[in-house]
Amino acid sequence: MFIFNSLGATECYLLLVLAFDRDLAINSPLRYSAIMRKGICTQFAVAPFIVDFYTHIINSILKITGNEGKQKAYSTCSSDLFVTSLFFGVALVVYFRPTGSENEKFLAHIYMVLTPHLNPLIYTFRNSDVKMAITNSVLKKIYLSCSL
Repeated sequence: MFIFNSLGATECYLLLVLAFDRDLAINSPLRYSAIMRKGICTQFAVAPFIVDFYTHIINSILKITGNEGKQKAYSTCSSDLFVTSLFFGVALVVYFRPTGSENEKFLAHIYMVLTPHLNPLIYTFRNSDVKMAITNSVLKKIYLSCSL
């Protein structure tokens, strides 16, 4: 139980640190590299921070006037928002519902198993080299199947 709770707390903390990073990237892109230096990253590893970063991110995106700017800001943090919403949303439903419901185990498995397994996939697909490798692999399979 201790290991499970420790890993769950670590997941929550990492999602919050990721929120700060995305919030900073959207709201202060020119100052990002000056602010996110080694000392700040070390502080993130030692002490938990502010909880309202995702609210600040969403408000900032809504205040952007141009569609291109909104799209760029949203693409920067959409995967983070998806994973965080899935993790915390399901966790809230599981812990605030009366015990004994038929979907309790299914929902618990979503945030205990599915979310940690989706993280590497979601964040890997944001990498352009990975996207190119997957595209090349799929195209190669299509080419090989057509040539048979």
